[in-house]
Amino acid sequence: MAAPFTSSVPKFYIRFVQAGTTNSLTFYDTVNSGYSAYGTLSNFKGIIKITDPDGIIIRQNSGWSTTAPNFGSPDTNGNTPTWTVSGITLPSAVKEGTYTFEYIASIDPTGDPLRTNFVHVTRTFTYQDALPDITIDFTISCRTSEITVTDSTDYDLSISGVSYPASITRTLTLYKPPLAGCNNPGSTSASSMTFGGGGTALTDLWTGNWDATVSTVASYTMATWGTTTPLVYITATLTGADDVDVTCDDCACDLQLCIQNLINDWKDSIGANLKRENELRTKVIKVLAAWTNYEQAERCGDTEDMTSYCEEIKQIVATEDCDCPTSTDAAPVRVIAWGSGGGGSTPSTFVFTISGVNPTGGNSGDVHLNNSTWNIWKNNGGTWTNYGSIQGAAGAAGADGENQSILDHDYADHACAAAAGVQTLYTYSMPANTVTTAGDSLIVTMLFQLASNANGKTLYLTFGGTDLLSYFTDSLVNTSNNTVRLQAWITRTGSATQDIEVYALRNGVPSNKHAITTGVKNFAGIIVITARCETATSTASDITLKEFKAEYQKMIVSP
Repeated sequence: MAAPFTSSVPKFYIRFVQAGTTNSLTFYDTVNSGYSAYGTLSNFKGIIKITDPDGIIIRQNSGWSTTAPNFGSPDTNGNTPTWTVSGITLPSAVKEGTYTFEYIASIDPTGDPLRTNFVHVTRTFTYQDALPDITIDFTISCRTSEITVTDSTDYDLSISGVSYPASITRTLTLYKPPLAGCNNPGSTSASSMTFGGGGTALTDLWTGNWDATVSTVASYTMATWGTTTPLVYITATLTGADDVDVTCDDCACDLQLCIQNLINDWKDSIGANLKRENELRTKVIKVLAAWTNYEQAERCGDTEDMTSYCEEIKQIVATEDCDCPTSTDAAPVRVIAWGSGGGGSTPSTFVFTISGVNPTGGNSGDVHLNNSTWNIWKNNGGTWTNYGSIQGAAGAAGADGENQSILDHDYADHACAAAAGVQTLYTYSMPANTVTTAGDSLIVTMLFQLASNANGKTLYLTFGGTDLLSYFTDSLVNTSNNTVRLQAWITRTGSATQDIEVYALRNGVPSNKHAITTGVKNFAGIIVITARCETATSTASDITLKEFKAEYQKMIVSP
């Protein structure tokens, strides 16, 4: 005998999905198949009504009635089965206040949509906009040539004295200045990232504007049925960005050569010109005292005093025909860690002069470019030697180059139709002999968007009739996991052989589809590359190809 079907039986949860300007609600019946204990599961039907804090109905089934509900077009259905209603639109600024969620359900065996045996469940939730703002902090160490970026956001919520811990998935990304000669730091899921201090141009800090971004999906369980079953979740995509202007070169780099020249001039005057020796000694003492103060201020993070001492040093060395760059628009320069010597105890430098003057002072091995005459000078044991100009005569105009990078790029939407079997979404026929040299590569990228449901979906990246990569999912899709990127790197190893690497990303997260294989396609003929799809339920637009790109990468042979 079936258990009594009362108003205490149906349970559901609500998820507030917040993603910037795109916000929505999802309703999910948490009992679903468990209704079989109260009758025939295929006879279960349910309809919903949701009212916002202003009394505006934001979702109501067409058959809604608290006295005579019509289950002809139910929101939930044990026969299908269908237990989720997603994409219930909310405004870009989610209203604060009390939301009311109503659910009328029936498991009456009659086929008449106007059922008399039903239950009516009502729950409320008071929403407060307490989501945190992203906070990004930077720490710059000119001493060690390092930059540290930290996501210091407190993601946990505190509402009316109640703490709601956050479950987060974070992506923290740091970007170098556009013209800096170092590596791009990239991204991490950790709260902090440190870059620099590697001792080479590629691995050290450079001056200029560094940007950081944080994108975090934070989830909260806000209310429950009793003590265990969740009633309300909040899932929010929180983003933030900040930047910092690294100006270590004002003293630690720009002044280095000036101070060295001053000290060398003083050393040269010892025993040769007593008046000049005493004059320069006084300046050297003042510079070294100011430098010591600058170093202590830098170590303690006292930016205001650092600037003051730096200006003091500039004024002293300027009296010895050593002008220091002051433009904040100067190209980025590498920050050498203090005491590292750039790889040796006596650092060499490559100096581009601002005015057209020939070099003086410096260290043996230094190289100097006079940008007035374009002559290259080198310091050989303390003597500067002119090696001639690097500026040649004007050359003849060259022919227009050929774009060898992008072979095909399509970004129109191509949706999978409501049909059974595998369908072709997009085709590119690569001309014969496009990839001509061993070591050259073809890069194929396909970006798909999945509809918000749990239907089975399969995506294919096909090369010359062979499926290099396929990706299947039948998990519930929402706005935080609705994109899939398939990519293949195909490197020519012979006229009809290839090394192939493939991988899939789900909303930027690598899947277990990474693989390295070999291919036997003949590049001397046309090779057809296709993006394909297949849906388990033959539902239209379950899969949409958003972008297709085929790129050709020429191997660069070192001289």
